[in-house]
Amino acid sequence: MTTRALSKRPRSYTLKEDRGKEDAPVFEIRSVDIFEVAEISGDAAFGVGMSLKATTKNIKDYLKLGLMGWKNLKDIDGTEVPFKIENFQLLPFAVLTELVSQMSGTVTEEEEKNSETPSESPSG
Repeated sequence: MTTRALSKRPRSYTLKEDRGKEDAPVFEIRSVDIFEVAEISGDAAFGVGMSLKATTKNIKDYLKLGLMGWKNLKDIDGTEVPFKIENFQLLPFAVLTELVSQMSGTVTEEEEKNSETPSESPSG
């Protein structure tokens, strides 16, 4: 796999369990860099193979920085959930952790293929 620089450009992301499903929610996210992580967590002691032990505040701070919007997110009654900070708490923990994980690094080639708006090629 080729090393890639972190992109702050927003990208569409569909959760792994929702890929291929009709009317799946789509989240608009961007990567959060290591300096932003340090501000969120209070230290920058993260390395390869280490995971972020996110507190509730850490998760909310990540989302404020990296979650730019969503489409087609519905509640149990089928009502569209508007994108706003107060509604972050309505997302299940597994969804939150997957989104934070995606915001924490570069987009892999596989993820790029599964993204609705793949990254531009280096030449273009």
